Amino acid sequence: MSLTETFALLAVIISLLVLLVDAVHVTFEITWKISHEDREHNKKD
Repeated sequence: MSLTETFALLAVIISLLVLLVDAVHVTFEITWKISHEDREHNKKD
């Protein structure tokens, strides 16, 4: 495996990891927002 192929494979792996982390972050943000909206709604009642 040449150096170029190694760097290309490394770039693909890093980009997939970044995509995975971003998906987890978005899921966490949505869950956080929904849970806090529920708490604010319950406090008003």
